[in-house]
Amino acid sequence: MNTNLTRRTLIRTMVGAGGGMLLGFHVPGASAAVVAPKPWTTPGDGSEINAWLSIDADGTVTIRVPHSEQGQGALTSVAMMVAEELDVPWKNVQTVFADINRHVNYGGEYISTRTSGSAVVRRRHPHIMQAGASARERLKEAAARIWKVKSQDVVAKQGVLSSGGHQGDYSEFAELAAQISLDSEPAIKTPDQWWLLGKPIPRVDIPVKVNGSAQYAIDTRLPNMAYAAVRCCPVPWGKLKHFDADAIKGRKGVIEVVELKAVPGKGTDADMQNGVAVVADTWFRAKTALDMLPVEWEFGADGEVS
Repeated sequence: MNTNLTRRTLIRTMVGAGGGMLLGFHVPGASAAVVAPKPWTTPGDGSEINAWLSIDADGTVTIRVPHSEQGQGALTSVAMMVAEELDVPWKNVQTVFADINRHVNYGGEYISTRTSGSAVVRRRHPHIMQAGASARERLKEAAARIWKVKSQDVVAKQGVLSSGGHQGDYSEFAELAAQISLDSEPAIKTPDQWWLLGKPIPRVDIPVKVNGSAQYAIDTRLPNMAYAAVRCCPVPWGKLKHFDADAIKGRKGVIEVVELKAVPGKGTDADMQNGVAVVADTWFRAKTALDMLPVEWEFGADGEVS
């Protein structure tokens, strides 16, 4: 059987469609953000999805969260960090999960999508807040160009830009701001400057969990969806020596047997190990076939470690 995995190629579209502000950040380090817009769309989404946030024509700010919600409140805390720097009313904010295809296929634009060790706020806050700060400054620059004033004379506060006798909502400057690159990125706020962070804000995910309408990963159903059952070496970083795909060939529902190969030189707990997966039209069929698949492992030196 063919054991090669391929990724679907996803298409980017033009920036600024629909009068919204499309902001994307590829952040090479925890203290910097590249501000070139990187629009991102998927079928049915329109044209206003990209890395961190979008500002819609009606003033709604959609913040995209690249971390899993495991009960720790990531959907709320990440959005609060962005909104803090953007300086937008919390009532105007909505949060959704980011499309991880963007992170995987276009250079790791979220820095990390890992969710573990209580690290989302503790370690990721600099580049998360930078996304909001950069958006705020680009909005100010857009207003300055239209009003023919200096950007440092423009004040951004609670979704409104003002300078002298000029005033306008963020949404009025969104399309132009999406095209602007800053000469330098602003510093993020210090705790004494916070107006939102540290306040008791109700978690955004609680209502849907209480009323039962929340959709979890296990609830996902797509047309022609396939399922995989995976087995890795019982000894960490052991190698897959052999498997006999012919032993399950022809079993009902089985689509493919895929060999998983670790990337040479990578060996952290976040990296993929050697293994084998069975893909089928239901998870039960995939798991049943995997249990019947003859597999041999090469444990290596760690095989003697208890």
